[in-house]
Amino acid sequence: FIAKFDTSGNLLDAKKYGTGFDIVMTSEIDKNGNIYFARRDPNLTYSAIDKIDSNLEVVWQKEISNNGNILNKTSYRPTILHYNKENDKLYLWGCFDRTVNILGNEFTTNSPNNGIFQSILTEFNTSNGNLENLIQINNNSFLEYPGEANNRPKTLNKSFMTEKDNELFILSSFSGVMQFPNNTIESRSYNGTINGVNTIIYNEELVLFKMNLNSFEP
Repeated sequence: FIAKFDTSGNLLDAKKYGTGFDIVMTSEIDKNGNIYFARRDPNLTYSAIDKIDSNLEVVWQKEISNNGNILNKTSYRPTILHYNKENDKLYLWGCFDRTVNILGNEFTTNSPNNGIFQSILTEFNTSNGNLENLIQINNNSFLEYPGEANNRPKTLNKSFMTEKDNELFILSSFSGVMQFPNNTIESRSYNGTINGVNTIIYNEELVLFKMNLNSFEP
């Protein structure tokens, strides 16, 4: 639910949204006081974005992914929403494992392992919720994402985004090798053992990169 208060802390209104089982992962507010929140269900079947105006009325609701309960397909898990005040667009940075379909666009990690995450950046029109751009970013993350199984000692609480001119800056994490058009970076590694087999194990590292919003490429 969303509650509205005056500047003295007095409750003015409160309303409930979603199915009653949804988990809100991230929220944002734009220059006009509209509220956006991204949610998913507990079983990772679907995810959605909602826009609520300053009177707490629904402007639009958009289901952005749904795995249809198909084996080895998952949903697009929201991590952070960002409102870009310079171009009035909404950006969502989220993760997925195995295979995901986002509004008719299919992406894959090329691995059946549900512990390997790749990321996707999506751009939405704030007026109607239409998807305008999206790109897969292969950052090979092994971190646990908030609100999920919490089986791992390290948890990625959030990623961060900000804008300048026509560029979007993203701070997130990666492991292994991450390729950019003009550069390749590699996280630190060490020799270890997995299931009794000697192998190279990569650390999880922070990565800061920028997106050109004209070409929607890093």
